[in-house]
Amino acid sequence: HESEDALADLVYVRALVYFGEEVARAGQLSHLGRYVDAVLDLSPRFRDAYKWAGVVTMYNTGEIRRAEVEASIHYLRRGVEAFPEDAELTYMLGFNLYFELPQLLADDPARERAREEGVEELRRAAELGGGPEYLPLAVASLLTGRGNRQLAYTHLASVYSQIKDDDLREQIRI
Repeated sequence: HESEDALADLVYVRALVYFGEEVARAGQLSHLGRYVDAVLDLSPRFRDAYKWAGVVTMYNTGEIRRAEVEASIHYLRRGVEAFPEDAELTYMLGFNLYFELPQLLADDPARERAREEGVEELRRAAELGGGPEYLPLAVASLLTGRGNRQLAYTHLASVYSQIKDDDLREQIRI
């Protein structure tokens, strides 16, 4: 494992350089996926590589298109699978599924499935303590808007004890 982890580190550093060079010259990033796959195949427990891949595959030199969002979702899914209790990766996945991907799906039936999965990942992220402080209320609002009032109530009850912000706790208590 140590030799694979060391090699993954080297490939990751090379991927960072590649990404920087391509962004600096508004390149196509055509090899980015190969770099990310190599890093994660060598070291599947390289948590920061999942986060990095979730960002750079989507937010880079060009317009955000469906393929870029789906690549980001792919790497974030792998990250959540490797780290199921990771609130940050779960939040990122939920955000992409609920907000980013549906914008690009128009009338595609996959739009609603993405939103359903997205709200569930956002709910899990809130329960894990991830995302912005207002995430528990935002998730409750999304659930209520989708006709899941009881699930919204259950969600708020489950995260209430974790919330440290007194104003937010008061809003939930009301």
